[in-house]
Amino acid sequence: MVKTVRPTTLRYGVAVLATVIALLLKLGLDPIIEIDTPFLAFLSAVMVSAWFGGIGPGLLTTALAALLSDYFFIGPSKLFWDQNLGQNLPLGLFILEGLLINSLSATLHTSWQRAEVSKLKAQQHQEDLRRSEERYRLLIEGVKDYAIFMLDRDGQVVSWNAGAERILGYWAEEVIGRNFSIFFPQKDQDEGVPAHALKVAAQAGQSEKTELQIRKDGTHFWSDVLITALKGDTGELQGFSQVTRDITERKRVEEALQNRANELTDTAKKLARTASTLEKRNRELDQFTYVLSHDLKAPLRAIANLSQWIEEDLTEEGTTIISGETQHHMNLLRGRVRRMEALIEGALQYSRVGRVETPVTTVNVAVLLQQVIDSLAPPPEFSIEIGPGMPTFLTERSRLEQVFANLIGNAIRHHNRAPHGDEPAASEGTLDPKTGTFPGRVQISVQDQGSFCEFTVADNGPGIAPRYHERVFSIFQTLEARDKVENAGVGLALVKKIVESKGGTVRLESQVGQGATFRFTWPKQPLNPS
Repeated sequence: MVKTVRPTTLRYGVAVLATVIALLLKLGLDPIIEIDTPFLAFLSAVMVSAWFGGIGPGLLTTALAALLSDYFFIGPSKLFWDQNLGQNLPLGLFILEGLLINSLSATLHTSWQRAEVSKLKAQQHQEDLRRSEERYRLLIEGVKDYAIFMLDRDGQVVSWNAGAERILGYWAEEVIGRNFSIFFPQKDQDEGVPAHALKVAAQAGQSEKTELQIRKDGTHFWSDVLITALKGDTGELQGFSQVTRDITERKRVEEALQNRANELTDTAKKLARTASTLEKRNRELDQFTYVLSHDLKAPLRAIANLSQWIEEDLTEEGTTIISGETQHHMNLLRGRVRRMEALIEGALQYSRVGRVETPVTTVNVAVLLQQVIDSLAPPPEFSIEIGPGMPTFLTERSRLEQVFANLIGNAIRHHNRAPHGDEPAASEGTLDPKTGTFPGRVQISVQDQGSFCEFTVADNGPGIAPRYHERVFSIFQTLEARDKVENAGVGLALVKKIVESKGGTVRLESQVGQGATFRFTWPKQPLNPS
């Protein structure tokens, strides 16, 4: 350890004390030892003072010893300048010796302190190195997911960690001293793969490869193997380090993903072929429905015209000669023709939803609703109210027009509400004495729902029982006989298909005798704007 710095008073006090002891020792020994050696004891005091206190106390002792020697032993009656050369020469030599001793002592002190510092640094360096090696050893031994071991220049195993024991199955005492080629399959050993890996690492610094390795129990596994050459300061090869990681599970996942990717590629090709086929079939279907509607409507119109001509032929000068029953049958015939035409047109529109693109324009819903109402021409006693806040947005005008036309048209067509139970007539307005029903009313409102608008079409008609709420959205389904209310059974099915094709939803809220409320959502922006 570095010498402790002593207090100044202690150092100089020791210098004075050493001088006094040396004087007393000299005075005490003079009667016994007759040889005149006045400076021998004082030289010892100088050495003690210089060693203990340093150069300052040493010089003080030298000066005090010179004065005391001159006073007590050389000539107490004379001072330095009153003595001759023979008397001053020993004193001068003593002073020179004292100075030399102080100088040597200071040099020795400095050298000793430097040696102590160097020793401490060396010890600290050794301790740091030992701790670093211990940490490295603990780190290597603690790694269990990697096999980490050292090889000598010939490939003999010289160290072994816990990860190597777990992955390769060997205990340290079973493998240290053996060549690392035992971890390679026999085929690789015969082909010189282990030796080639060491050669590549020695030349390039590293050798990295994904390959099959073999455990103690003979099982094979896929591994990432990294061999690093270890070289000294002069570049001389000292040995190798090998890091092995078991990637069997990763390879299995990669193979599974590759197989899945191949399956998805095959599926994508099949889907592409299917899409192409569907597109072709859609074109054929469009052509078929067009031809079908045209070819079916033509004879239907001919039948309607023929019935009209027959009826005209059986009329003489404005007076019909056909019976009332025959007239009824003629009317039924023309009604059936109109129904068939409506069914054909409805089926044609239904088939085109989602397949035939319609233009996207900016639509003012309030204006659109007024135009729809005008086209439907409701009876004068039928009121239709358009609520405030109707939006203006970019959408397919014809599709939204179809939805509103079918919902409002259904409300008008099916309105035949008579008083129910004890319900007061005043709640629904004045009862029509001719029809025995309340005046019809439809209320249309809207609510903002973020990226969608929810529209509501509510009427005061007869209502629909909950068990029929799903049925009314099925194509060609009607709740009343077609002879009673002329209806193709396509309107609500068309509404549902159009709304859902735009990403919206439609639902019915109704009870018998309480009217019907249809709510549907419509996007503020088109899904595929054109």
